[in-house]
Amino acid sequence: MNKREFRNLLCLLHSIDSWELPAEWSPDAQSAFLRDSVDFFLRSDDVRSDAIWRAMMIRINKSYPRVEMDDNIPS
Repeated sequence: MNKREFRNLLCLLHSIDSWELPAEWSPDAQSAFLRDSVDFFLRSDDVRSDAIWRAMMIRINKSYPRVEMDDNIPS
C-alpha cells in the first residue's frame, strides 16, 4: 500500500454515513462514529470494526465511475 491508497482509505472511512452503519448500533455509538470515525474504528472491538470494514468494502466494490487522480500531485 502506498500513501495515496492509505489516504483514500482514510477518506473513505471518514465519508461513511449513518445509514451505512448497522441498525442495531445505539444512537450514541452512531454519533461517536460520525464524530471521529478513525478513532472509533481504532478503539472498536472486532464486531464493530468488522461492520465498519464491510461498509467500506461495499463502497469500494460498487461500480462507481473511476476518477483518476492527477499523477502530478506531489507525494
